[in-house]
Amino acid sequence: MNYLFSKVSISGNLILRSYVPCKLNSTFALNDPVSYYSVSIHPGKINVFYQSIGGGRAIAPSEARPEQFKNNRHNGKVSLIAKRKIKNGLDYMLFLAKPKKLPNSRVGKKRSFKLNFITLDLSSDQVHSDQLIKRYLLHQFLVEMRKKWRVSLYLWKAEKQKNGRIHFHIITDKFIPWNELRNVWNRIQQKLGYVTRYREDRLNWHRAGFKYAPQYAPRWNREAQYKAYQEGLRTDWDNPNSVDIHGTKHIINLKAYFSKEIAKNPDPAKPDRPEENCPVCRGPMHTVKGIFRCYDCGHSKTHVSGMLWGCSILLTDLPGARTDVDTEIQAELDAIAGSGHAYVYNERYYSIYYADFKLLTEFKCKLLLECFYEYIRQKFPVQYPPTLF
Repeated sequence: MNYLFSKVSISGNLILRSYVPCKLNSTFALNDPVSYYSVSIHPGKINVFYQSIGGGRAIAPSEARPEQFKNNRHNGKVSLIAKRKIKNGLDYMLFLAKPKKLPNSRVGKKRSFKLNFITLDLSSDQVHSDQLIKRYLLHQFLVEMRKKWRVSLYLWKAEKQKNGRIHFHIITDKFIPWNELRNVWNRIQQKLGYVTRYREDRLNWHRAGFKYAPQYAPRWNREAQYKAYQEGLRTDWDNPNSVDIHGTKHIINLKAYFSKEIAKNPDPAKPDRPEENCPVCRGPMHTVKGIFRCYDCGHSKTHVSGMLWGCSILLTDLPGARTDVDTEIQAELDAIAGSGHAYVYNERYYSIYYADFKLLTEFKCKLLLECFYEYIRQKFPVQYPPTLF
């Protein structure tokens, strides 16, 4: 009786898999490892990697393991693996997001956008831990954002401002009116009293009438401060400007812009920074290894504690479209590599083709595109409904 076993052959830099018949009593055994190459197709790149069926899997020695496997404390810095995941999520968001028209514009012009980039700030000095704010404020905002504005694709990143307060950058695929955004976030942050403390601070600062703050100039000049003062009087200082929506009209490379903003790491604290009392537990704060923190409660004014970033459920697991490399797939990969428009990074057991789906369409990579779009329809049925034919 004959059986089919996999046989490998080399074509270019890749190992291709073909099938040959052989008898059970031949040199092959059922538990022998079978090696071949597969591809993982994403909107911005194609990963070609080595795989093996059967055989044992070697465990890397501790000195060869990634740093985060030895010490999982991020110390407020985004790891290289996390940066890759963030950029991969941005690739999918940019691919799935369709150009949308803004409802209205103050200048009377119709404008379009693909992704929305917003920032949420605390309106007064932070007096709670980073974990508490994320648990009670950010989490509730994300829940309401999904329900109220039907946002299904988003990425968020927590950072520390120069004043020591935590704030959040959020990228979404839906339009959110700035006034609704501000009202929702102010209501949520008032759960921990940040709007009340903002009101008390402003009333004390302007207790004798309008008072100019020169430390905020020139970014916030006298005219702008006086305008904010009048708005504060009108609202009784109960509606602080705690949100910001960043314009992306003049940004050519959205992926590079978003990647830089959401994956950047904090600057180290100055070693000679004066000691302060911790705003959370009132303990002493010192600078150690570039982090200005309190050793009583662990709160830091320069680095975020706990979770640094997150995303929607749809963006959590993105293995990409998978298929094995055969002669036809190899021919399409060779066409991409020889086009002069794609960068190819080669290693011993894998290669990365940095080419987006537009390049695949231009060179008529039919098999890669069919595999990719089938994966997109299954993974994102709302954005890309399955076709009948």
